[in-house]
Amino acid sequence: MERHLFTSESVTEGHPDKMCDQISDAILDALMEQDPMSRVACETCTTTGLVMVMGEITTNAYVDIQKIVRDTVREIGYTRGKYGFDADTCGVITAIDEQSADIALGVDKALEAKENKMSEEEIAAIGAGDQGMMFGYASDETPELMPYPISLAHKLARKLTEVRKDGTLKYLRPDGKTQVTVEYDENGTPKRLDAVVLSTQHDPDVTQEQINKDWTVRSDNYNNYVEEEFATDRPKKWLELIESQAPDSRPLRILDAGCGPGFFSVLLSKAGHQVTGIDGSEGMLEHARKNAEHYRVSPELLKGDFGALPFPDDTFDLVVSRNVTHIIREHLKVYGEWLRVLKPGGVLLIFDANWHLPYQLGPVRDEAIRREREGLEKYVRGYTHDGSYEYIDSELEPENYRVFGNAQRPDFDMGVLRQLPCTDISFVRDVTKELWSEREKFFYAATPLYMLRAVKKRTK
Repeated sequence: MERHLFTSESVTEGHPDKMCDQISDAILDALMEQDPMSRVACETCTTTGLVMVMGEITTNAYVDIQKIVRDTVREIGYTRGKYGFDADTCGVITAIDEQSADIALGVDKALEAKENKMSEEEIAAIGAGDQGMMFGYASDETPELMPYPISLAHKLARKLTEVRKDGTLKYLRPDGKTQVTVEYDENGTPKRLDAVVLSTQHDPDVTQEQINKDWTVRSDNYNNYVEEEFATDRPKKWLELIESQAPDSRPLRILDAGCGPGFFSVLLSKAGHQVTGIDGSEGMLEHARKNAEHYRVSPELLKGDFGALPFPDDTFDLVVSRNVTHIIREHLKVYGEWLRVLKPGGVLLIFDANWHLPYQLGPVRDEAIRREREGLEKYVRGYTHDGSYEYIDSELEPENYRVFGNAQRPDFDMGVLRQLPCTDISFVRDVTKELWSEREKFFYAATPLYMLRAVKKRTK
């Protein structure tokens, strides 16, 4: 039997080739938006710290090419010099001319019209006189009608971008490449994967071991903590606290934003509420599904983006979140989205802590480190799989916490909420007395858990 191998590759948005394509496309889109008759032959090239836009453009529109370039590079994720590229500091050179007279001659009026062989209406159906041509083929190997190898390569590339941007793997950089080799049989049918290659930029300080164990291990650790919580009387206390802050109607339609291994989702489902849990980590959701099955409840558990929820307006009575908002960068956008899906009079309930302060403020950091060292002797192991306690060195993410600086929370969050359609904004700065174990109180006393509450404004 004759078999053959077919290989396809895809690149992420931070790959230089793809970045150039996106810049050129962004310029084209901006021009076409203002002048649909624009003729754009725009090319982009780039090297470290420099973008050059060149070509020929004929248009009645005006666009700020410098701004388009920088906005595109920023959206891709190149925002720091140590990434090899920075949207705010890179050089941008433009070399744009009007379309040449020779090309315009062919485009403005086709040869057939010039020779009076066809009417203008007939010519209009033909298209431009200066036209490039591409060819390809559709395949029934995949639902999207693309060959199987390129379909898989694209999906892997999209996933690399997704886990970088949603914070699942914070050490990834924008540039990446995927390659998939598929073995076909004599009938041209895909039979097996021969090879999969995935390559990506990443923080030079992250180890391969850390990359391999990262979120799967973290989800295991968080789940171990959740299992410990369910074995105590704290679920009852959590339920009492949440229900005391929620609207009076029962049962409640609840969104657990950042559900993790499903503690709130399971707890509130057991209490008879209709719960939807959403999280960006598949490892977390897998644990949540197992916990829900164990406790014989059926919350809806979805993978999704906090800033783009897949729910209609005015869906939920309560949105609750625990230890999630410290990893969010666009609080105004995310809190606005949480309020959007709340019914008028619905409640937003956030539990979190000033986890960033040990990276920002000397006294808080000193206290956290002291407690870490004493806690290791007192409790032997923290929450990591290998017995080491990683609070200072690993759990805190300085890249994310640049958004907070030295700001105290929830004061920071209250400032954000005051810009949104909500009222009755209040907080309790420390709710740990009944909800934390003695171990947690010891380790985290420098950054106690707070509760922030807001009510969505009712429509008139």
